[in-house]
Amino acid sequence: MSLESFKRSIELGRQGFNQGFSMGLPKLEELIGGITKSTMTLLFASSGQGKSSCVLYSYIYAPLKEHLEDNKLKIIFFALEMKEDFIIAKLLSTYLYDTYHIRISAKLILSIGKDYTLPDDIYEYVKLGYEWLEKVYKNLIIFDGAHTSDKVISEIMQVLKEEGTFEDDHYIPNNPEQTVLAVIDHAGLLIPSNGRTKKGEIDECANKLVVIRNKTDLSVLFIMQSNRSVANMERKKNEAFMEPMVEDIKETGTPSEAAELILAVYNPQVDKRSS
Repeated sequence: MSLESFKRSIELGRQGFNQGFSMGLPKLEELIGGITKSTMTLLFASSGQGKSSCVLYSYIYAPLKEHLEDNKLKIIFFALEMKEDFIIAKLLSTYLYDTYHIRISAKLILSIGKDYTLPDDIYEYVKLGYEWLEKVYKNLIIFDGAHTSDKVISEIMQVLKEEGTFEDDHYIPNNPEQTVLAVIDHAGLLIPSNGRTKKGEIDECANKLVVIRNKTDLSVLFIMQSNRSVANMERKKNEAFMEPMVEDIKETGTPSEAAELILAVYNPQVDKRSS
């Protein structure tokens, strides 16, 4: 980076191009600045702690709610765990509660349940949400199903080429105000390829994402699961040590070394803590 390039970054920041996006959690935004450009974030939790709900609300619903019309945010969501229909149903569930105070789960929106069919009165509200979903789909790209690291990188590069231009070793975005966010949920479900182990596949993905981030200002949310066995008897004897630690992350520590920001999701009620 030259001095002139650095000066330009300062000027772009003064013009508001580097401001973070709202996550719907003001206290957290004060600490991390919201969703910002060129930031690699690792979010981890053990099973059942609510990491997917946290991600769908704070990294997709809340920021899109404010930026559906201005083309300032493009999200690439790799849903390695959930199907696309269920993700959209969860977003719609949040929208219906937020807008009409209608409380209905994603499963019920999809009429998933024994002897259950979405009733007519709620269906009318669901249809009211279709226009909102049309706008969501213009800003959110979902890839579900099995993916290798190479496939993830290829899909991200394709979107970046649509949102900007690669010239020599530089990337020029079509809209300097736009932030492109890639979400990998979750990395432990990447399919090993080219003779790599599961650890090698995750490491390959994390390392390549760092290179792309440095070149294009891509932001990355890398989601991982921690090992449930870490909540062993020794740690349960001392409740202060039951909270998640980076060392708990399954498979590999490379993403934690590559990330500027590490977030853990923890629900003390799951561990039945006394306080």
